[in-house]
Amino acid sequence: GRRLFAKQVYASNGKFSLHSMVPNGLTAARPLPDAVRFSGGDPKLSDPIGPSLVITRYNHSIHGRETLIPHRLVHGMVPGALLDACTFWQGEDLLIRGSPKSTRSEWYNYKLEIRISPSTGEASVLRKDSQPFAEIESGQPAPRNLRRIGSKLPEHSKPRAFERVGSGERSLARCKPLVDKGFNVQAVDYALSCFVHPDGSEDFAMAEAWLNDPLNQHAVQALSGGEAPAGLSRVESHAGGVHGTGTRWTRPQDEAETLLLLNPLTAPENSVLWQLAQLLSRLEDMSHVLMWTTSSAGSADDLWTIYKIELPRLKLSFVPKRDTKGIVRLHSVEQSGWFVSQEACLLPDGSVPADKPGMEALHDLLHGFPNCLVLENNSKELQVLVSSHQQVRPKKKGEPFCTQIVADRSSELWSSTMQDQRYLLLPVHTSCTFLGTPTMECLLYTLMMRLAARDYERAFVLLEACCVDINFSAAEKYIFRMIENLEDAHPNAHAIRLKLLLALQFSDNTVDMDVTREYDAYLKKLGHVSAGCRLTAEEEANIWTISKQGTTLIKNRSEYLNTLFEGRPQAVQQKPRLQIAGQPMRFLDGISTEDVNFSDTGVSHYRYVREAASLDDGALLEMVMNEDLVKDDVTGSVRQMGFLFLYELMAGHLTARLNGNNVAASLAELSLRLFFVRHCTWGRNARSVAQGSRHFAELSAMLTASPGHTWPQIPNMDELSGDNGLDCSTFQDGNSQFVTIFLPGVEAEHRRVRASAAHLALLDAHNASGLALGQAAQLLTERAAVPVTEIACSELAYPVVTDMSCDLRQLRPIEGMLSQDAIAALSSQVLSQLLCLDEFVTKDKSPMQVPSRLPFDLSLHPDSQQKVAANMLHRFEEDLGRHSANAASSTEFWIQGLTGVEIEACIGGAVEPAVSAAQRLDDLIERLTLLQRQEAASIAQALETATELANAVPLDGSSEEDALSRTRFIMLRSVSYTHLTLPTKRIV
Repeated sequence: GRRLFAKQVYASNGKFSLHSMVPNGLTAARPLPDAVRFSGGDPKLSDPIGPSLVITRYNHSIHGRETLIPHRLVHGMVPGALLDACTFWQGEDLLIRGSPKSTRSEWYNYKLEIRISPSTGEASVLRKDSQPFAEIESGQPAPRNLRRIGSKLPEHSKPRAFERVGSGERSLARCKPLVDKGFNVQAVDYALSCFVHPDGSEDFAMAEAWLNDPLNQHAVQALSGGEAPAGLSRVESHAGGVHGTGTRWTRPQDEAETLLLLNPLTAPENSVLWQLAQLLSRLEDMSHVLMWTTSSAGSADDLWTIYKIELPRLKLSFVPKRDTKGIVRLHSVEQSGWFVSQEACLLPDGSVPADKPGMEALHDLLHGFPNCLVLENNSKELQVLVSSHQQVRPKKKGEPFCTQIVADRSSELWSSTMQDQRYLLLPVHTSCTFLGTPTMECLLYTLMMRLAARDYERAFVLLEACCVDINFSAAEKYIFRMIENLEDAHPNAHAIRLKLLLALQFSDNTVDMDVTREYDAYLKKLGHVSAGCRLTAEEEANIWTISKQGTTLIKNRSEYLNTLFEGRPQAVQQKPRLQIAGQPMRFLDGISTEDVNFSDTGVSHYRYVREAASLDDGALLEMVMNEDLVKDDVTGSVRQMGFLFLYELMAGHLTARLNGNNVAASLAELSLRLFFVRHCTWGRNARSVAQGSRHFAELSAMLTASPGHTWPQIPNMDELSGDNGLDCSTFQDGNSQFVTIFLPGVEAEHRRVRASAAHLALLDAHNASGLALGQAAQLLTERAAVPVTEIACSELAYPVVTDMSCDLRQLRPIEGMLSQDAIAALSSQVLSQLLCLDEFVTKDKSPMQVPSRLPFDLSLHPDSQQKVAANMLHRFEEDLGRHSANAASSTEFWIQGLTGVEIEACIGGAVEPAVSAAQRLDDLIERLTLLQRQEAASIAQALETATELANAVPLDGSSEEDALSRTRFIMLRSVSYTHLTLPTKRIV
């Protein structure tokens, strides 16, 4: 019969769901609210009732029948990671068994059993690494006919019980075909008796398959020895069977190596599981986070009770370990020695916990990385573990410069591309002021994340020392495509993309970014590009060389740069061509009656629905914002508006009110202009043709007609208002009033208006204004190419650091921060000023003795007789002699109480030296810990002071002009945020 399965179709937050879904924010046409920003699926989705197929099999390894459980029917019930890797069958004892699809899988080399409680309905997922499945025993022999999946087996097709087979000639004759293949006669006879066709003949193919099945080898060996397999130790199962008949029996299992899967979604708030879910959701969805505990633990009230945490899609795993102080930390299995930092741990929103002060610099550094964890080692070093999922910055309503990021963690393209490593490791500098990017993959992904978070200055700094001259790997190419797909028209974003193109100019990598378009946009917004993202003159010259074509603005900039490089006193600048607006409507107003009849392609069907006689504020704004009219065509077949809607607006038969004012006339004019441009077909000439251009001409004539002009009304429109509205065809409804009276009446009024003196005067004015504008544009173009005697740049020339060699740096003491003694200690022994090193460190001559000659002679070897080989041996002997002399004169430093002699004494049983050494080490650790805290505070103050000094602009210039320039720089920098957020558009 039919069965009902509950499956998940929607999640308000896909991070905390057992079914991995594509976020709706990636495909939504409109911005989503924050509450459902990470939602996935469709709550309105429903599966139609259709034909079904139930697949069953008889599993000899568990001695029972099983039914296949399709994955699509249990979405959201079982973690998606297990559904992707295992195949599930439900036995007659209601126990669901899962087998890995690939036995070679590194992450899924175990079996699963899902046990459902008949009283509560709760399920427990058990993992068995080496134990076999629980067996089923029904008290009846197994089916012997497996010729067709899903067929009902006849009663006579049952396997016989284990029995000792005789060795008569008849038995040997029937078993000979399989015995000749190396099988034991006893096992062959039993297999042939189990698999019989309906006509009574034996199925040799199925018998051979059963004999070759590894799961049946214990039975084959028992039969080969002449005895049946060991009896089953059975416990009654009260769950019943799949078909609800009979009592089933299950073999008890050893639970010593069985692991239990924990569900963090049902954990209480602030519990260990809840905190782990909040932490790991930064990296992966809960559908692909597997938390295992031993079945004896039963729950995870403490981190130590968790056996292992696996993130198989990221190829990551963590295990809890106790350190020497008894603190349980979550260690990474793949990165030995690294564990999840508790001191630098960030909250799910990326902020620093209130009880973890001093991590503000790290918080600022990781701004824009919602997909990261901070790892730490015993040396207090930090590195950031970042998942390399595809990141998208969706649109957010009310925030044009949104920085929120949504990850597509279920992308199949990502999983197939990032096969080797699906996470990145970024070292954190000791000062917590910048991240290291050891590989090109790390650099590109960090750049992408900085761009997505609109952290433009840090992104620009990443490209300062980047140059690529080889082809990208598959992973690097995938990340680069993510950078190209980021839609960002910010002035700084254009500068970063140009900087990236410069880094790739010596490689053969294909780039979809248009250099000309990016450079032109950069120059148009140059006044709003921040100082930290400006390109140098040399970089702009390089961009000009790789640009395939140049606009007027680019050519002018190139001429300016060439003049600057060559030291010429003047440059020739060309002004851009004047753009003349209003040409479509000027053409529409001046079109003749003959042109209308010629260009009209004909409209044979009209649809129009008038929802109300007046559009109020809400309906009017909804229509404008949804672009209902623009998405429609002339006939109104798409949105039931079209020509007839504009006609009623202009004729005054339909009113539109906004804030109590009738705006029908202005709405009709603006809508007509946009509607006509939307349906134009443009060519090289100035003429344009649109479908139904006669109706466009009629609407244009209505605009130029006198205000008191009367236009025909749509017949019976008041009766046709509602859901159906007007639906008229000129072929099928040729005798209707709409076709015989209304359309001819509108055309007659159109001809009358176009023949009037007012319209002819308007046409002459249009022609005269168009001629004057054309002449003005030509005149301005001719006068644009004039010499410029003084090169003046309207933008401020920001200072640029050009000396990066660091050949000489002078350390100057800053008042209140560093003294001369501190600087002297910094250049020699850093701790000498703060600690009395003689109390803790002692030195002794190194006892290491290195021989000055080799213990064997190679000079007599035949290959060493050549001149090159003899020179190499001579140099090697010289190096060995110098090394021996250096080793003999070297000095070894020891912690007092832990010298070589004292360590040997402790090994020999002396207690007093060991106690003294331990006390001295505790004292040293305490002093160093205090020193570390003081140094951290000093570094924070030094960074603050250095930032203040670097940003300080002294006003005591050498001249009044210099002081004025410095003041202008300060004013521009103080309003740089306003410059970056205000949109700009130059209109001529």
